[in-house]
Amino acid sequence: MSIRKNYILSLGLVFLFLSCQDIIKIDIPSGTPTLSVDAVLTNRGSRDTVRLSTSSNYFSNTAFIPFSGAKVILTDSLGASESLVEVSPGIFPIKHTAAKLNHIYYLDIYAGNDHFQAKTLVKRLSPTLDSIKFQYEAKSVRYDTAGFYPYLFGQDLPGLGDYAWIRIYRNNHLLNQPRDLFPISDQLTDGKYYNGASIRTREAFQINDIAKVEIWSISKDVYQYLDQIQTQTNNTGIFQTTPSNVPTNILNMNPNSSHQATGYFIGSLVENIQQKVGY
Repeated sequence: MSIRKNYILSLGLVFLFLSCQDIIKIDIPSGTPTLSVDAVLTNRGSRDTVRLSTSSNYFSNTAFIPFSGAKVILTDSLGASESLVEVSPGIFPIKHTAAKLNHIYYLDIYAGNDHFQAKTLVKRLSPTLDSIKFQYEAKSVRYDTAGFYPYLFGQDLPGLGDYAWIRIYRNNHLLNQPRDLFPISDQLTDGKYYNGASIRTREAFQINDIAKVEIWSISKDVYQYLDQIQTQTNNTGIFQTTPSNVPTNILNMNPNSSHQATGYFIGSLVENIQQKVGY
């Protein structure tokens, strides 16, 4: 499989992970079906899900087809485990396990003759947000649409090595375009106060919109995964570079199998803050 095909497949998985409603359809040649994994484990209660799908005919009219019949087990570093039940094709809700600080979680997927495994470390949440403010900006080269843009306030905890993912909702709808990915690192902000960090979303907010900002604690490898997605989806123009494969932490544990998987398993602590625009 060429680098170009792998790249397109990987980016397709990104958009499935960000939203199960908006799916990109690309007409490229057929190839070997690949297991696709979209899995998150947080501290939000029973809202997390493992989604399994497969590429078939390389997005021919259908970007992803649910993969049904797998055995899926979630285990933490203390030995507690949960066997996930498939409630609809490819959908495995997590009902009894919640992310805990500094715990490592393992996701085992048995699909046919293959055993795939992923692991994720739950890091502390930093920065912690305390408020959102909005500022009106006219349409310009910097701002695609006229309206109000969020500015975040919060404290980064002392100690290098914190990474976070900021996710923005407008009126309960996740903003999930490539420009709306906001992975952040504390490399330049360690221990500092975010005194109005600008969040330049693809579209502006308007008066009476409800803005919700989620902040997810993530590990360095997840930060690099999201950063590479953002870099490559904006890799356009005459100076664009050759795309490379977006990484995955889904590994095939069967040494005799050549089957690969794509996607990511993310463990995170999550907090959110809401604000009505204009109030």
